Amino acid sequence: MDNERKTFVLRDTQIQKGVAILILILLHLFFRGEAAWPFFDYSWTIENKPWITTLLKNGKICVDIFVIYSGYGLNESFNKKIQGKQKSIRISIKFVTAHLVKLYTNFWVIFWIYLSAGMIFEKFNIFTIYGEGKNGVLALLIDMLGLRDILFEWCHTGTINVTWWFMSAIIILYLIFPIIKSMMSKMRYLPLLLFLFINVSACYTTYRQMSTGVFFYLSAFALGMLCSELKIMDKLINLD
Repeated sequence: MDNERKTFVLRDTQIQKGVAILILILLHLFFRGEAAWPFFDYSWTIENKPWITTLLKNGKICVDIFVIYSGYGLNESFNKKIQGKQKSIRISIKFVTAHLVKLYTNFWVIFWIYLSAGMIFEKFNIFTIYGEGKNGVLALLIDMLGLRDILFEWCHTGTINVTWWFMSAIIILYLIFPIIKSMMSKMRYLPLLLFLFINVSACYTTYRQMSTGVFFYLSAFALGMLCSELKIMDKLINLD
């Protein structure tokens, strides 16, 4: 019998994210019912809607999976980075900056390909979306930086892709990672409990970020970090 202890590695997180991608694809295929996928049998309904649409909408966990494993992976990377070193603000800033550079590099490739293709095939008009003049340039920059969703309450700018709200969320989560890490080093469960309280409080506020944006996913991010700290994933894959 092989008694070698297994560890939860990058490949395992990629598999979990792959599952999340499949759920995401299914969600967007059937979210609008027959308008999106007319060849499917929609005769069986739940809550007066096609069963597949209701099932996927109520089981929309793909973003949560991504956020949990983002928190988990970021914490694992940070722990390896500082192994044998003394924690410092400088190391934290350097770590977060490196991950933001990588995130933006990938995003900007997609952004400019999407923007160029949309203009070439006349799928949208950037002047209609962003406006003209200085305000148009500012709106373009905000969208390009992935900050449109988080700033929308104060700066009502347009976007070429509304699903890029996730960029706003993940950027803020990356930026506050050192703060959560510091809180967790003093009181391990405090961030998760605090963010769960924020989730409950979302029912009593109209601020959009509390119910669908970055504040809504704080608890999932903290849960991923906590799983890393407690080695939950390693324990799960070593269960007999």
